[in-house]
Amino acid sequence: MASGKSAVLRRIVNKDGHNNVRIDNVEGMVKLYLHDIWTTAVDMKWRYKLTLFVSTFIMTWFIFGVIFYFIGMGNSDFEPGLSSNHTPCVLNVETLTGAFVFSLESQTAIGYGFRCISACSSPT
Repeated sequence: MASGKSAVLRRIVNKDGHNNVRIDNVEGMVKLYLHDIWTTAVDMKWRYKLTLFVSTFIMTWFIFGVIFYFIGMGNSDFEPGLSSNHTPCVLNVETLTGAFVFSLESQTAIGYGFRCISACSSPT
């Protein structure tokens, strides 16, 4: 370097971790992100990773809660005036909220408390 000052080096990544490379106007970029979901997850910001992680758990609890609720509806567990020999499929679950909590308790293995699965009696 003949001059007194050295030439300014252009960095791909700054010392503070910020990326200087910008990818703009690339055709099919969304398709590339969906094609390689692992790299997409690694490249995501932490807040999005945490949101994805938490929402995945909540959605699976809700989906299984809806399934338990539909099983109870199919077995007529929520009908008023049931006979004394009717056995509900999930004891002490009468609402969708109760089915959601039962699903959460089942999947996290924290214990059932007073909700539990029983041998269902089919409606006759």
